[in-house]
Amino acid sequence: MKKSELLNGEIQYATPVMMNLAANDVPQTKTWEWTKRKIDIYNTSCYMSGSCDNGIIRIAIFLTENMRLGCNKPAFEIFIDKENREFITYDYKHNKWRNAKIDMLPWPEYHCYGECFNDENFNEFIKKSLGTKNGGYVGILKWQQDVREEQLETRHKKETAPWDEKMSKVSEEPADWEKWLDKCAISENFIFYEYVKGGAKTGYCTWCEKEVSIKNPKHNHMGRCGRCRREIQFKSIGKAGMINTRRERAYLLQKYGYGCIIRQYLVYKKYPKGNYLKPKICTFEERRVLLDCELNGESYYYGLYKQKTTRWIRSGACLVSDVFFHNYDGTVYKRTLPSLRNVIGRTGLKEMVKQLPKMDPEVYIGTFKQKPYIERIAKAGLTELTYDILYDYKCRDFEIEHVSELGKALRIDKGRLKRLRECNGGRAFLEWLRFEKVRNKHIDNSVISWMTKENIQPKDVEFILDRMSERQIMNYLTQQQRDISQSSRAIISMWDDYLKMALRVKMDVNDEIVYRAKKLKLRHDELVRYIDRNDLAIRAGEIESKFPNVESVCNQIKKKYEYEDEHYAMLVPNSIEDILKEGEMLHHCIDRTDRYFERIHTQESYLLFLRKKDDILQSWYTIEAEPDGTIRQKRTIYDRQNNDLKKAEGFLRDWQRFVQCNLSDNDKILGDRSRRLRTEELEELRKNNVKISNGDLAGQSLAEVLENDLMDTVEILTDTAA
Repeated sequence: MKKSELLNGEIQYATPVMMNLAANDVPQTKTWEWTKRKIDIYNTSCYMSGSCDNGIIRIAIFLTENMRLGCNKPAFEIFIDKENREFITYDYKHNKWRNAKIDMLPWPEYHCYGECFNDENFNEFIKKSLGTKNGGYVGILKWQQDVREEQLETRHKKETAPWDEKMSKVSEEPADWEKWLDKCAISENFIFYEYVKGGAKTGYCTWCEKEVSIKNPKHNHMGRCGRCRREIQFKSIGKAGMINTRRERAYLLQKYGYGCIIRQYLVYKKYPKGNYLKPKICTFEERRVLLDCELNGESYYYGLYKQKTTRWIRSGACLVSDVFFHNYDGTVYKRTLPSLRNVIGRTGLKEMVKQLPKMDPEVYIGTFKQKPYIERIAKAGLTELTYDILYDYKCRDFEIEHVSELGKALRIDKGRLKRLRECNGGRAFLEWLRFEKVRNKHIDNSVISWMTKENIQPKDVEFILDRMSERQIMNYLTQQQRDISQSSRAIISMWDDYLKMALRVKMDVNDEIVYRAKKLKLRHDELVRYIDRNDLAIRAGEIESKFPNVESVCNQIKKKYEYEDEHYAMLVPNSIEDILKEGEMLHHCIDRTDRYFERIHTQESYLLFLRKKDDILQSWYTIEAEPDGTIRQKRTIYDRQNNDLKKAEGFLRDWQRFVQCNLSDNDKILGDRSRRLRTEELEELRKNNVKISNGDLAGQSLAEVLENDLMDTVEILTDTAA
């Protein structure tokens, strides 16, 4: 249909009968429940008429609201080409073409409350012209919906036709496929028996498919078939209803053009109630991966397409190699693998399928594309290491050297490679062999195997390797496990923690009686209680060993910096423990960082205690002051500065004057140095835009807060000179 030609035809107008009916249709006012807005509604919302012009069906739609105002021109005109299954609508109000169906046109709000006026002649015209069961509005809409469905199906076929063509080339499943699923892919088996007094003597084994001897069976209990030696579950026929085995995955690899296809199935076996001799094997093929001769993959899954039908759907052009999103280990059908040697022969997949009872071929091929060296490892018989590379997240960054000898490529030697192969070692075993090579000290295979089984890495026991061998560590952990019901890793963590605490309290951690405590948990808990009781003294001892001048500096400045009046007192701490207690009482940071102790040690600044005279033992404010009396910080509980400090500002100025009178030449030199260091620190904080992360000042610039807190002695000197 050409739009320019459509509008050249004779326009349809509303008949006098329609105009008269619309004029007599008095609107009723309706109020919207939610918005309280009022609209006028009509019994008949629109009128329609139709004609046929050169094979084009024209349907004119007139709105009642316009007709009551005397307008007999249509609001919309629908043009339908039945033969070519096309339709289009012209909107006369907005002078534009619309592709929408009749129900999606921009109708006025009252349209949903009224009916469409269709006389019998118009209804028959629609039925005859469009070949619909219904006439009028309903018939037009049904015809348009059918056209849209056809158009949608045509668009979908453009997408799905190439898929269907590729899926049509997939070969049939092998003749013994279902039998193989039953015996190899489905691992859950049962022995059904009839309950008899004194205990059943025979039962039917689902794997043997024969009557076998049994002894003292119990319903749902596990056991082994005496004939095939497979693990089974006993099922009493009288108690068992319909039984489904657990769902498992199976893989079938077949030729596909010059490449191959990986077919992934979900399989299980269903035993009907009372008819266990005729089970049904249920299979659902859920995924297909097409591989070309270069192992480029294209995957499909069976699912719901466009919310319409279930079919094969293309899901992507990449192979899955990330097992965190796709880890579906299953049994692989081996009999087709020899025919695929031209495609997968250089990947090592065939060797892995033979060595592993279950695996995911797609994950293997995807990993091979990223890490081609996995072929060397798989073909070398290192099954466990190959499996770790596929599935262990710790091997995500695993790489080998690009050298011809595999031992050197794995950063070990031939002898250790032989041991790795003999023990079928994985990533953890290899790490221990590398560690052994670096230390040049032999570790028995049995010890390494035990360590890997317990998930212990070399770095986990490095803290004790200077005093004990790996075998001694293994024996010690085994001994401790008899007394402590915890994993070996948990015991190692406790052991390391115990030795760190022993070091803190100045125990000789090189003495065997200490580092090899017979009752580890008992000794650990004793140290925890001791440190809890003596934590301040221990912490003070650690600080003193780092900064030995702290207490001597405090004693030296006492006479120069201690000052009091009738309301307040400025005190100098006697010891490191006094400073730690102050930090605990006020819950600020001086007891949790070494920074302030380092400053006292180097005499960059001092920590002083501001107290109220009437309660001089109660912690109030901690003051950080420079050697010349400049106050850097004034902080009370939780690093706050409350309004009560304003009353003490006069005292602080008096204290600064007192200090100025007592300064020696050396104090003045220290003061100048401290001022310079403070300025450099503030510039660095400002440059790095350091913000306070918590507390009442969270989010503020640390440099600005420190500058606002500053009480410089320059002002005191100026006042004194004046």
